[in-house]
Amino acid sequence: MEKKEVMKNKSYILLGVLGILVIISMTSFVNAEMLVSDANVSYDSEILDRFQSSEWVDVLVDLKDYSNITVTGNKEERKELSRQRDIWFKPKIDEAFAALSEDEFNLVRKTSRGFRGEVTKKGLDKLINDTRISAVYFNGIVGEALDSENETITENNKSISPNIKKEGFWFKWWWMIILIGLFVIGYIIIKRKG
Repeated sequence: MEKKEVMKNKSYILLGVLGILVIISMTSFVNAEMLVSDANVSYDSEILDRFQSSEWVDVLVDLKDYSNITVTGNKEERKELSRQRDIWFKPKIDEAFAALSEDEFNLVRKTSRGFRGEVTKKGLDKLINDTRISAVYFNGIVGEALDSENETITENNKSISPNIKKEGFWFKWWWMIILIGLFVIGYIIIKRKG
């Protein structure tokens, strides 16, 4: 084989390896499954995994929606219906949160359909056995997206718990960005040489 062909084959192998690494890193973000408690509350198995190394775990808690308010119509109608649903949720959120002690849950903020904060194992047990709760999510990548894009922050957003840690969140994203960049660079090099 010519030197040029050997280099081209090495480039394809490198590109393939980088592609596999990108796929593996992307799938590692979605490795937890949703479990369901006896009270029919869904909760993320990642929360249980995190308790192996930490007493407190950052979570998002969503309440069940029995408001019978369906947000439809034109922009103004949807805005008004959303406001009505938020009003319906506010006392329900306060009631559910009040069932937890400070030793079980550190509130970060309330959202339009629940609340976010750190929970202990004892607090998680209370949440997953509370029939008002719809789901408890580990507040990782998906949680951050839900928390920042789909939720309305209420008046209790001033107290941020000092125990919150983003265990490797940015490192994982930067690693994935670097791999994708290397993949693109490899592809460009192959195209120029080929």
